[in-house]
Amino acid sequence: MAVPKDLIEIMACPLCKADVRHRPEPEAILCTRPECGLVFRVQDDIPVMLIEEAQRPCPGCGAQREWDEKNEAVRCAKCGTAYRYERK
Repeated sequence: MAVPKDLIEIMACPLCKADVRHRPEPEAILCTRPECGLVFRVQDDIPVMLIEEAQRPCPGCGAQREWDEKNEAVRCAKCGTAYRYERK
């Protein structure tokens, strides 16, 4: 059993609030905003939508970015790319 489609349709990325999509293999929930690009695992058919536990691939170099909770941003130590969602 997979994550229900109707649930995915109402979900959003917890960092940037963009829409998400389902990846079947390996099962994950993906943020659709390229600058953010967080990847959330699915455990026992339940999406784990925690930024701290997400994969945070850098759009610039592909390295795993670190979560800076204080500044609510993800930063890449390898290339220096940072992404912080700012509400307007």
